[in-house]
Amino acid sequence: MDVSVLIPTYNRASLLPKVLDSWREVDKATRYEYEIIFSDDGSSDNTISTLKEHGEGLPIVVLDNEHGGPARARNSAIGQAKGNKVLIVGDDIFPNPQFVNQHHELSLQHGPQTAILGEVKWHPDLELNYLMTHITEIGHEQFSFNAFPPNTYVDYRHFYTSNISVDRNLLLSEKILFDERFYKVNFEDVELGYRLSRKGMKILYEPKAYADHYHPYTIGGFCKRQESAGEMAVVLIRLHPELDSVVGVTKVWERYARFRGSRLAKIPTLNDGHSDFEAVMRLCEAYERELPNAMPREQRFIKLALSSIYSRLLRVFVELGMLNKLEPDNEDYKDYLAKVYFDAGGFWDSYIQAFDTFKDLSESDRLFRESVLPNQCLLTRAQMHLGIVDGSPDLVQNRELVLARKELDRITKSYAWRLGNGIVYPAKVVKNMIRKLVSGNAQSASQTDDNVAPDTENVAEADEGIAKSRDTFDPLLRDARV
Repeated sequence: MDVSVLIPTYNRASLLPKVLDSWREVDKATRYEYEIIFSDDGSSDNTISTLKEHGEGLPIVVLDNEHGGPARARNSAIGQAKGNKVLIVGDDIFPNPQFVNQHHELSLQHGPQTAILGEVKWHPDLELNYLMTHITEIGHEQFSFNAFPPNTYVDYRHFYTSNISVDRNLLLSEKILFDERFYKVNFEDVELGYRLSRKGMKILYEPKAYADHYHPYTIGGFCKRQESAGEMAVVLIRLHPELDSVVGVTKVWERYARFRGSRLAKIPTLNDGHSDFEAVMRLCEAYERELPNAMPREQRFIKLALSSIYSRLLRVFVELGMLNKLEPDNEDYKDYLAKVYFDAGGFWDSYIQAFDTFKDLSESDRLFRESVLPNQCLLTRAQMHLGIVDGSPDLVQNRELVLARKELDRITKSYAWRLGNGIVYPAKVVKNMIRKLVSGNAQSASQTDDNVAPDTENVAEADEGIAKSRDTFDPLLRDARV
């Protein structure tokens, strides 16, 4: 037999009739001997009976397994496969009519050491929200296809089992197939791809072997997926510690441990009380509802704001999964992550950047700067950036900085800035303004301008503004109460 198509499935009875209809179109066009193996993962709905009822006329095999996760379901199918090539897809994937032909012919062309990765597109009947665009085209939290040139090789991290074919003998050369220690979805495919790549497997991306993906996402559902990804990332690193530099589990834990014991953790932030990420999700949902009705210019700002929030929020849940897997039942993880990614004062993210800046200094210089840093973080975001850019912990109080504060206040009250700190235009304005101030900061720090009287009124006004800022929410998240 030429090709075995493997489809693990779980509780998909409602979608499978349409999926099988798409495979009928494939069957009409396929020129090679093939089979379709549906491996059920202990579904509690009518998945098994639906497959048997609607699969008539197709070369399908239905495997009824106990619930054990996607890795076990795939392994069960591999054990039954007869094809020289194994084509692994999802149960929400709708293949194009030439799907089997394309994978098989590309495999023959490039040899047994080459896996063929086809493109996965959103199904045309699916109503897309902006989250689904973000995770596939901007943040790449799910797929990265738009970052790959056609007909190029990609690394093991893109061993996507939504649409990939591999030589069966190469698969069976591994004593362990999909490692069943991954008890949730995520990273079990990457881990197998990593082991196969060490044996010389290459992954060729060929977009013409495409399939459509019918899987609507909400922000709440995708955050749960990200939390599972973080949890399974820890499993991956325990199996392959050498991949920690790529996945960053140790870095996440060390940063949490460092901040938990730092003086900065005791600095009051603008968000009092327990972190409510559900409120952030509700804010995203509100933006999503407004997006279709907005004018083109407003849509651009809303999309930028949403991507700014999504990038942070989805990273929060990956790290939350990591931390909970490393040390379960710690109640302060969410508060910590809120301070890192959603602190309106910008203290913690600046603190991270500063440590990265200081790491290459001599130990004595670094220790001195780190001792000054918590006090410096009590100043405004502009001041913090000044300290990072020029590497100086000196507390600058001069007329230029007062003007900078006023200009920052003006910008952050603008319509664009209210939609998110990630907006391109105001962010550039702030960056250029800070760069301009920094260029003159070295001179002002080393000498005093005797010709200009200190602007004590404006300095006092600026200091009062710092105090008031601690009681004000970030405009983007004010309604979210994070």
